[in-house]
Amino acid sequence: IHFSSFWAKMITQVVVVILNYFFSKFFIFKEKEV
Repeated sequence: IHFSSFWAKMITQVVVVILNYFFSKFFIFKEKEV
């Protein structure tokens, strides 16, 4: 249980970082376009 919860936290952090990266790139791209 400890092990799986640890991996769930790691995966969640990685997903959040990736989403933040793509959202920031997307918004920067839209700002440049406008």
